[in-house]
Amino acid sequence: YLEYQSLNSKLKSMILRSPESILFTLKNKQKNKVNNIDIEIKFKNYKKILANRDKAIRQGYLEDPEFVDARIKFDGKKYKAKVRLKGDLSDHWLAKNRMSLRINLKNGNTILGFNKFSLQKPRTRQYPYDQAFQDSLRDLGNIAANHSYATVSLNGEDWGLMNIEEH
Repeated sequence: YLEYQSLNSKLKSMILRSPESILFTLKNKQKNKVNNIDIEIKFKNYKKILANRDKAIRQGYLEDPEFVDARIKFDGKKYKAKVRLKGDLSDHWLAKNRMSLRINLKNGNTILGFNKFSLQKPRTRQYPYDQAFQDSLRDLGNIAANHSYATVSLNGEDWGLMNIEEH
């Protein structure tokens, strides 16, 4: 049946039925819990991230971003972490909120099975196209990036739904 569908119909079908799909998750919110990730970064450390962002804006690219200490609250537990700005292209860091971040959890801890991961806006990963492509690769037995979604807040500011991708 799928071989006779248009590419648009195939993509729509994958996006709406994929359990990892944002639309699927939001539509079935009662069945599939949307996780929350709360990031706490001390002001002096957050200023370092913003300085990295300012430098990237001036240069037009991100160069040698600095990791800073942070605490991550997830599923009722707190984790120590190192966090930095991430992303080669400006869509990762032009906006002052919802910047892309690389997170390395300390002491071998994991969140959703990830010890090192990135947070970015779904559109940074061309949602829904990249996700559909990655899901198709995985379904065919190929290697694909592991990812999920969660609502994220940084120092109490709601950043909304973000893509989590294993690094």
